[in-house]
Order: sequence, then structure tokens, then C-alpha cells
Amino acid sequence: MATSERISYSAKGFVSGLTDVIAKAYNPDASIVEVPLMELANEGVYYFDYILKYKGTYTFIIDSVSNPWKVVKTLNV
Repeated sequence: MATSERISYSAKGFVSGLTDVIAKAYNPDASIVEVPLMELANEGVYYFDYILKYKGTYTFIIDSVSNPWKVVKTLNV
């Protein structure tokens, strides 16, 4: 899968500095979290830049010039 490297980076959940500021601008109350890669694959989430968690909901987001802050999947847990 061509995007596996990007998924592995995002799934680590270790996002800091400017990226954290950008994510907080999307939802100030959300936290950036780590989600197991296998769980993502099972849920059909294959391509994203950020994972946010807010009140039991995980939001997977693509942030690019062509798709600014596009939500690709939400999971309620």
C-alpha cells in the first residue's frame, strides 16, 4: 500500500509543536492520540494526517492544499 509510511507516522500519535497548534485550531478541546495501526486497518482508515479524540470520538483528518481539514472517518468508542 503506497500510503503505509504515512499511516505509520500518523498512528504513532507523537505530534508536537506547530502541528499541535494547527490541530487545536480545528478543535481546541480535542487531544491528539495514538491509535493502534491494526485497529485503523480494521476500520478502513488508510490515509490521514491527524487523529483527534474528543469525548470518546476519534476523528481522522487529512490536511492538504487540495483537502484542507477533510474528515475521512469518525469512530465513536
